[in-house]
Amino acid sequence: MLVAKPTVGSASTALAEEDDLQLLQDLVVQFAERFASIRSEWTERLARYRSAGKRTVIWGSGSKGVAFLNTVGTDAGVEYVVDINTFRQGHFMAGTGQQIVGPQFLVDYKPDVVVVMNPIYRDEIERDLAELGLQPEVLTT
Repeated sequence: MLVAKPTVGSASTALAEEDDLQLLQDLVVQFAERFASIRSEWTERLARYRSAGKRTVIWGSGSKGVAFLNTVGTDAGVEYVVDINTFRQGHFMAGTGQQIVGPQFLVDYKPDVVVVMNPIYRDEIERDLAELGLQPEVLTT
């Protein structure tokens, strides 16, 4: 938490939102509802893939990947997490236990779906997958 105050002699006007406790309460409720909706959407989507026999992997073993997998749960049907960092490969995801593999692993595994944890890398990952001769459905969170 960071608390900041204006320096001595500077003009300061409080924003109306600063003291609007009803607005804060509404935003907290909206956040909780939106989080539940997004979690439900991903859980249902991954369950449909699993039921259809589709192989789904997560690309990105960092904090976003850990948080995502712990949020959707261990029943998500995701067996592997891909990461280009060779120091992470061969290890396992915190909390959910998926093995972390390198991109080359996917040549034999042939995933149907790749969920990219960081959308800014989507184009790069799609190129990497194409170079490996793979064309899975690529989604971002």
